[in-house]
Amino acid sequence: MIRRRVLRSFRESERGATFVEFALIAPFLVFATLGGIEFARAVSSYQTANESMRVAVRYLARIPASTTKSWAVSNAKNLASYGSITVPTPAPTPIVPIANVNNPTASGTPTVVTMTADVPYTSGLLSGFGFSGITFHISHQERVIGE
Repeated sequence: MIRRRVLRSFRESERGATFVEFALIAPFLVFATLGGIEFARAVSSYQTANESMRVAVRYLARIPASTTKSWAVSNAKNLASYGSITVPTPAPTPIVPIANVNNPTASGTPTVVTMTADVPYTSGLLSGFGFSGITFHISHQERVIGE
């Protein structure tokens, strides 16, 4: 008898139902929040790398095509990676960790400078689930206006 009363009271009681529902939904909410944060970090990283490449190509576009030398290419690569033409010693961690910057090419009429780079992005959330990082392939081109 007592056992039936206790079982009936558990069956009819709604105390704790909200907690159980929250416990079922909470993992999905946490995962969605962390995914949103990670997506925002990836977009921010891409935008920073994109802007760095744009600045580097604009730098090269202002150098006359006939005088484009290795120093200009080196300066552009430093500008894309570190945000400055000169790199202090010892070299700091790059603002944009560019894995590979292809040498710029100038072609066509009017002359256009094109520069491409591969920018790795490693994500804590993705690597936690066994996925490798993402590599952004960024390319910019600018018409040479050489002053």
